[in-house]
Amino acid sequence: WPFDVQYSGAVQTHRYSGGSGAGGNPQNFPRSGPLRESVRAPEGSLLVVGDFAQIEARLVAWLAQEPKLMAAFTQGRDIYSEFASMVYGRTVTKHTDPKERMFGKTCILGLGYNMGWAKFQAKVKQDIGEEIDEKEARRVVTLYRETYFNIPKLWKRAEALLPLLREGRRNAVPFAPFLKIGKESLTLPSGLRLLYPGLRVASRKFRWDEFSNEWVYDHFIKRYESEQSKIYGGKLVENICQALAGEICKTAIKRAVSAGVDCAGQVHDEILAVSPDTVATITHNRLKIAMEQPVSWMPTLKLRSEVGYGKTWTEAKG
Repeated sequence: WPFDVQYSGAVQTHRYSGGSGAGGNPQNFPRSGPLRESVRAPEGSLLVVGDFAQIEARLVAWLAQEPKLMAAFTQGRDIYSEFASMVYGRTVTKHTDPKERMFGKTCILGLGYNMGWAKFQAKVKQDIGEEIDEKEARRVVTLYRETYFNIPKLWKRAEALLPLLREGRRNAVPFAPFLKIGKESLTLPSGLRLLYPGLRVASRKFRWDEFSNEWVYDHFIKRYESEQSKIYGGKLVENICQALAGEICKTAIKRAVSAGVDCAGQVHDEILAVSPDTVATITHNRLKIAMEQPVSWMPTLKLRSEVGYGKTWTEAKG
């Protein structure tokens, strides 16, 4: 089965994406169900699957230098359960309160990018099928921003980069010196660039007689066709974190291959490898080391991965 992967398939962030050839698009496979169950290792082999744990949340915490989150990641605490405990006013654990913990996960992974109450309300319904009213959505959003107070500060610092990007000031990003500012672009450690062509301030009508100004750029959906996309501090942080997560994943694949691991596929924050069943434990250890070793341009970022193996993709994920 050809596992199609497009390099820089995610246009804005350069992350891998699914291809459109004979391999279909495994990026869109549901996390459970018959599709992943049908992906099996060849005879005499096992699939070894590594998944980065909370990589985007870790990046947000590092960029913001948010002490509470950074300490939790360093100590290996369950941040999803911790934040859910604050929301519900009681102790939430992974094993006894899976739905409440999933709510905490939605908060940690979504609210780091300046998500407003209405979008958060919709996200909760999408992720866990639970409906919350406006008052509760506003309360949780406020709780997140007050608990992890350095993250809203990060959004403002990112917003302050937009005029520099428009002018093409060639210097480093203060909160991420490994990122270089260019004309309507940010250059990643690999040399790939996040592009914001036509970056400008535009006026938007939000009431019948009132207007507001917002930053926009031309997002090219086809080679010669573009649409206007909004950009703001939280969105720029999201682009940066997703791009850096992609850089880290590509680095891990390169390290794993150099260590003799046969990497066969990649989906979001997962790396799939095929190993002879007699050395699956060795492959497991090599992949885990490759994924958790710090990257040179962010050596203090604490990386963690969950690695397993089995005959099918589902079994390997445990």
